[in-house]
Amino acid sequence: MATKKKSEAGKVVSRVKRAVSVRAGAGKQVKKAARRENVKAKPSGSHAAEQKASAKTTKEQKKREEEGLYKIDAKRVIEEMVANSAAMEYLHKNVSKRAGEVINALDVPKTDEKIAEELDIKINTVRRILNIMYGYGITNYSVIKNSKGWLSFMWVVNLRKVNEFYEYINKNDSNTAVITENSNDYFVCKSCYSNNKLVFDFDSAFEASFKCILCGNKLQRLDKEEARQLIESRSIDSATL
Repeated sequence: MATKKKSEAGKVVSRVKRAVSVRAGAGKQVKKAARRENVKAKPSGSHAAEQKASAKTTKEQKKREEEGLYKIDAKRVIEEMVANSAAMEYLHKNVSKRAGEVINALDVPKTDEKIAEELDIKINTVRRILNIMYGYGITNYSVIKNSKGWLSFMWVVNLRKVNEFYEYINKNDSNTAVITENSNDYFVCKSCYSNNKLVFDFDSAFEASFKCILCGNKLQRLDKEEARQLIESRSIDSATL
């Protein structure tokens, strides 16, 4: 009888040991799986560096592709603008006699410093021309940081808005406002005039709802003599640039 109880007790102990062993094995498997997942979640230093380099390469490739597309489209748009006598006359009178040269230089994205160097024009003159044309929607820019941490402006022709510029000059005489004897009402935007040199006659101001076409501010009225003086001083300024 005692022998039988001992045998049964031994079987129970054996089953308990097997259960403990199974649980221990399962625990090891879970830990191994967790370590594998951890390795996947945290790539090695070299692998992380490869991923970063790959992302950088993809970004640079995309940038080159975008610049390549810009170069193709910009060449066509620039050729059309330079061949447009009304556009060139308008820019010559209202921006600078060298505006056409600056536009031609934008066949690829360039900084104002690079344009000034290529055309042998003072940097402040180049910036003034670019900023006035930006007011018309002809040019656009992005801010970049060089290897030394300095910020520069990368300029391009605003390909999407050139047609709007053509529409604008078709609605307005190339002198922007024609002084006539039967009109004493002319208009300017005080916020934008220092950059764009725009003077509107009454009809042009009325079509624009007496708001600046560039910033949306309310136009300010001038009498005939004030408008004449502004237009004359503008012509002198652009002729000397």
